Amino acid sequence: MAVSAHAGEAGIRQTLGGAGTAQATGMPEAGMPGTAPAGSGVPGSLPGKSLYVDVPGCRAALHGRWLDLTPVEFRLLRTLAGSPGRAWSRSQLMDHLYEDDRVVTDRTMDSHVKNLRRKLAEAGAGEDPITSIYGVGYRFELG
Repeated sequence: MAVSAHAGEAGIRQTLGGAGTAQATGMPEAGMPGTAPAGSGVPGSLPGKSLYVDVPGCRAALHGRWLDLTPVEFRLLRTLAGSPGRAWSRSQLMDHLYEDDRVVTDRTMDSHVKNLRRKLAEAGAGEDPITSIYGVGYRFELG
């Protein structure tokens, strides 16, 4: 399986490709509103569990359908999915999600994770890809 990263003006879009998997184009096919490129994803994706994170477009899709994410939920998914298997503390996640100096509590982070879990489940993620790690924080593994 080959992993490639494409530089864009607004960031990096990572795609996962291999046998039977198409490379991401970054845009839905013409005439098919609401659909994402088939077979695209980021590291952590597995066949049948296609996750696509379009960093320049600030959007993500699961199983070819765009997710309705808030900007903070998108940044949370981008951060977690960009390093599958990595354990993130709440404070590390807060540093990645909030670029200004606003005061955010651990419970705020828990609320964002809860909402992202719900939206991934509604999109058919199956088993919860965001694992809570007691005393540490969260880890993302789709599959």
